[in-house]
Amino acid sequence: MHIPPPEEHQQALQAIGWTKNDFCLAAGVHIGTINRWHRGDGLIPSWVKPFMGLAADMAQVSSPSQVLDYIERTTPPHLSPEAFEDAIKAIGWKKVDFCRIVGTNAGTVSRWTSGEIEIPAWVRHFLTLPLYVAMLRSRHMLPPSRTPAQDA
Repeated sequence: MHIPPPEEHQQALQAIGWTKNDFCLAAGVHIGTINRWHRGDGLIPSWVKPFMGLAADMAQVSSPSQVLDYIERTTPPHLSPEAFEDAIKAIGWKKVDFCRIVGTNAGTVSRWTSGEIEIPAWVRHFLTLPLYVAMLRSRHMLPPSRTPAQDA
């Protein structure tokens, strides 16, 4: 699991034209948390690196402000355990894939999906971008389904 250093996070923000406030809106993280990360007073969670990577890739085909606007418009206010499981399935992941990508313990995800603990805000925000990519893939990259008449 790679924990990005503060300098790497700051460079990633600059590379896609986001401010710290933009990241807060996109990722559902408080500005005080980001400031602590950048001062080195706390570790940047491992989910931040893939989130920033996907945001950077999307910013290459859209403007950074369009990516931010999309995240703000489509991130649900709450993520139920069922909606979480539906989201990772729609992306094409299993729970173990999600854990590996974001560096989260499988036990934590199990507690989210059982409803034992609430799913954190960053998860809602994190899933928005891969869901968008999955939607684009299904809309534009998969062949149309065959009809029974075509099979005859």
